[in-house]
Amino acid sequence: MVPAAFVVLDALPLSANGKVNRHALPEPDMEALRAEYIAPQTETEIRLSEIWQQVLGLEKVGITDSFFELGGHSLLATKLVARINETFAINFPIKAFFEHNTIEKQAKLIGNNLFDEAQIVIPQRNKMISNQDELEEIEL
Repeated sequence: MVPAAFVVLDALPLSANGKVNRHALPEPDMEALRAEYIAPQTETEIRLSEIWQQVLGLEKVGITDSFFELGGHSLLATKLVARINETFAINFPIKAFFEHNTIEKQAKLIGNNLFDEAQIVIPQRNKMISNQDELEEIEL
Protein backbone atom coordinates (compact mmCIF):
# COMPACT_ATOMS: atom_id res chain seq x y z
CA MET A 1 0.00 0.00 0.00
CA VAL A 2 1.09 3.55 -0.67
CA PRO A 3 0.49 6.03 2.17
CA ALA A 4 -1.87 8.90 1.41
CA ALA A 5 0.31 11.32 3.39
CA PHE A 6 3.51 11.58 5.40
CA VAL A 7 4.03 13.46 8.65
CA VAL A 8 7.54 14.57 9.57
CA LEU A 9 8.34 14.08 13.27
CA ASP A 10 11.43 14.91 15.32
CA ALA A 11 10.96 11.64 17.20
CA LEU A 12 8.42 8.85 17.35
CA PRO A 13 6.24 8.91 20.47
CA LEU A 14 6.97 5.85 22.57
CA SER A 15 4.94 4.03 25.18
CA ALA A 16 6.29 3.09 28.62
CA ASN A 17 7.61 -0.22 27.26
CA GLY A 18 9.47 1.41 24.34
CA LYS A 19 7.01 0.61 21.53
CA VAL A 20 5.61 3.23 19.15
CA ASN A 21 2.57 4.85 20.75
CA ARG A 22 0.21 4.90 17.77
CA HIS A 23 -2.44 6.85 19.66
CA ALA A 24 0.02 9.72 20.18
CA LEU A 25 0.88 10.01 16.47
CA PRO A 26 -0.51 13.21 14.89
CA GLU A 27 -3.09 13.01 12.12
CA PRO A 28 -1.79 14.18 8.73
CA ASP A 29 -2.99 17.61 7.62
CA MET A 30 -4.84 16.69 4.44
CA GLU A 31 -5.72 20.35 3.84
CA ALA A 32 -2.02 21.14 3.33
CA LEU A 33 -1.84 18.61 0.47
CA ARG A 34 -4.51 20.31 -1.56
CA ALA A 35 -4.08 22.69 -4.44
CA GLU A 36 -5.59 26.15 -4.15
CA TYR A 37 -9.26 25.80 -3.26
CA ILE A 38 -11.59 26.65 -6.13
CA ALA A 39 -15.23 26.49 -5.09
CA PRO A 40 -17.82 24.71 -7.24
CA GLN A 41 -19.83 27.09 -9.43
CA THR A 42 -22.33 25.13 -11.50
CA GLU A 43 -25.15 22.97 -10.17
CA THR A 44 -23.35 19.84 -11.39
CA GLU A 45 -20.11 20.85 -9.65
CA ILE A 46 -21.98 21.61 -6.43
CA ARG A 47 -23.74 18.23 -6.44
CA LEU A 48 -20.48 16.40 -7.23
CA SER A 49 -18.71 18.30 -4.46
CA GLU A 50 -21.39 17.26 -1.95
CA ILE A 51 -21.02 13.60 -2.98
CA TRP A 52 -17.21 13.77 -2.70
CA GLN A 53 -17.46 15.39 0.74
CA GLN A 54 -19.76 12.64 2.00
CA VAL A 55 -17.66 9.79 0.63
CA LEU A 56 -14.28 11.24 1.66
CA GLY A 57 -15.49 12.66 4.98
CA LEU A 58 -14.19 16.17 4.20
CA GLU A 59 -15.76 19.55 4.93
CA LYS A 60 -15.02 21.08 1.54
CA VAL A 61 -13.66 19.86 -1.77
CA GLY A 62 -12.52 22.15 -4.57
CA ILE A 63 -13.18 21.44 -8.22
CA THR A 64 -9.47 20.99 -9.03
CA ASP A 65 -8.69 18.70 -6.09
CA SER A 66 -7.58 15.22 -7.12
CA PHE A 67 -9.64 12.42 -5.59
CA PHE A 68 -6.54 10.33 -4.90
CA GLU A 69 -4.53 13.20 -3.40
CA LEU A 70 -7.41 13.73 -0.96
CA GLY A 71 -6.96 10.19 0.34
CA GLY A 72 -9.34 8.40 -2.01
CA HIS A 73 -8.69 4.85 -3.16
CA SER A 74 -10.29 2.34 -5.51
CA LEU A 75 -12.95 1.13 -3.06
CA LEU A 76 -14.05 4.69 -2.30
CA ALA A 77 -13.98 5.43 -6.04
CA THR A 78 -16.43 2.59 -6.62
CA LYS A 79 -18.71 3.94 -3.89
CA LEU A 80 -18.45 7.45 -5.32
CA VAL A 81 -19.26 6.31 -8.87
CA ALA A 82 -22.35 4.50 -7.57
CA ARG A 83 -23.52 7.73 -5.92
CA ILE A 84 -22.81 9.74 -9.08
CA ASN A 85 -24.82 7.26 -11.15
CA GLU A 86 -27.69 7.40 -8.67
CA THR A 87 -27.70 11.20 -8.36
CA PHE A 88 -27.44 12.02 -12.05
CA ALA A 89 -29.25 8.91 -13.40
CA ILE A 90 -26.37 8.08 -15.75
CA ASN A 91 -23.96 5.22 -16.35
CA PHE A 92 -20.67 6.86 -15.36
CA PRO A 93 -18.05 4.13 -15.92
CA ILE A 94 -15.40 3.58 -13.27
CA LYS A 95 -12.76 3.88 -16.01
CA ALA A 96 -13.93 7.44 -16.73
CA PHE A 97 -13.63 8.24 -13.03
CA PHE A 98 -9.99 7.15 -12.95
CA GLU A 99 -9.23 9.14 -16.10
CA HIS A 100 -11.11 12.24 -14.86
CA ASN A 101 -10.39 12.37 -11.13
CA THR A 102 -11.35 15.99 -10.41
CA ILE A 103 -14.81 17.47 -9.99
CA GLU A 104 -14.10 19.95 -12.79
CA LYS A 105 -13.39 17.19 -15.32
CA GLN A 106 -16.27 15.00 -14.18
CA ALA A 107 -18.73 17.91 -14.34
CA LYS A 108 -17.70 18.58 -17.95
CA LEU A 109 -18.29 14.94 -18.88
CA ILE A 110 -21.68 14.91 -17.20
CA GLY A 111 -22.57 18.32 -18.67
CA ASN A 112 -21.71 17.14 -22.17
CA ASN A 113 -24.08 14.22 -21.60
CA LEU A 114 -21.55 11.66 -22.81
CA PHE A 115 -23.16 8.81 -20.89
CA ASP A 116 -26.31 6.84 -21.43
CA GLU A 117 -29.12 7.33 -18.99
CA ALA A 118 -29.19 4.60 -16.40
CA GLN A 119 -31.69 1.90 -17.11
CA ILE A 120 -33.20 -0.14 -14.37
CA VAL A 121 -33.07 -3.81 -15.22
CA ILE A 122 -35.49 -6.03 -13.37
CA PRO A 123 -34.56 -9.68 -13.70
CA GLN A 124 -37.38 -12.02 -14.59
CA ARG A 125 -37.86 -14.95 -12.33
CA ASN A 126 -38.64 -18.37 -13.66
CA LYS A 127 -42.21 -19.42 -13.07
CA MET A 128 -42.61 -22.24 -10.59
CA ILE A 129 -44.52 -25.18 -12.03
CA SER A 130 -47.12 -26.35 -9.60
CA ASN A 131 -48.53 -29.46 -11.23
CA GLN A 132 -48.06 -32.07 -13.96
CA ASP A 133 -50.55 -30.41 -16.36
CA GLU A 134 -48.48 -27.23 -16.54
CA LEU A 135 -45.35 -29.29 -17.08
CA GLU A 136 -46.92 -31.02 -20.09
CA GLU A 137 -47.87 -27.64 -21.62
CA ILE A 138 -44.26 -26.53 -21.76
CA GLU A 139 -42.52 -27.56 -24.96
CA LEU A 140 -38.81 -28.09 -24.75
